[in-house]
Amino acid sequence: MYHEITGKTQEITKIHNAPIQISIKDIQTLHFKIQQSFDQYHVRLENSSFKLFFVDDNQVTFDSLDKLIEQGRASDSSLESLLITYNFGIILPKHNKLQTYNLSIRLISRVGSHNKLKSQDFPFPAKYLMFAGSTAIFSIKYIDYSVAKYIQNVFDGWFDSTKKARSSKTYKFISSKSENAPLITRVLLSTMAVLFTVAAVPSALSTTSTPVDLAKFLIVAFSFIALFGIGGLVLGRSIENSIDDWAELSFVEITEKDKRMIEEAQDYYRNSKIKLLLGIISTILLSLVGNYIWSILVPLIK
Repeated sequence: MYHEITGKTQEITKIHNAPIQISIKDIQTLHFKIQQSFDQYHVRLENSSFKLFFVDDNQVTFDSLDKLIEQGRASDSSLESLLITYNFGIILPKHNKLQTYNLSIRLISRVGSHNKLKSQDFPFPAKYLMFAGSTAIFSIKYIDYSVAKYIQNVFDGWFDSTKKARSSKTYKFISSKSENAPLITRVLLSTMAVLFTVAAVPSALSTTSTPVDLAKFLIVAFSFIALFGIGGLVLGRSIENSIDDWAELSFVEITEKDKRMIEEAQDYYRNSKIKLLLGIISTILLSLVGNYIWSILVPLIK
């Protein structure tokens, strides 16, 4: 009715954020499902295109899935995103007019996006792609809403069936609070330093201590607490960076170079977790050696 009155089409758009792990077989399945969905109508017009956007800013378009499979895999660039478009002209039962439907499906590789930002020396932590980066955008311009909604449900069903990276709510929560790591470690180590300093008072000072001894103790104590605070700040920033450099492994694998990029991303994220673990262990160890450090400092005061 809207099209008959205004002559315009309407549009449905849906954005997905799940960490997809798409292969060329998944693209083949999607292509088959889209074509099968329209085959129930009287199709008078049909064409499709597959446009690859690469990390190095190059682009290439194929007018068929077969060409994408044959030629796309041979590309020496890694993928940032894939844009699939379909144009269908159909005649519905009990209708004599040709209706056009334009589908647009963009699949986005978070690994590719992060790799591109790193290659441009852009300080964009991987975690922000996990929170803000969409992985699929479906859009359809339609005349009949029931047809468009059916096609959307077909795409949603395909998307839900694809492989996803395992998502940890705990790690997502930690990632969302990572900027607090320097404050937490600084307060923790400063507090431990104060406690160690108080515990060292009976050993460092006595009733026979002179004002000079007291002055030495205060200088050493304040220096000790300050250094622990600085150490906590440095370790906290290291922990924050390690958390920020990790993200769920989400990708679209089409080219041969995509495989290498995905493997490199796996190593990169694994190393980020190792750095995080080392930062936490270092913080714990530093908080436990305070008494030993004071045992070395006390003879210097007396």
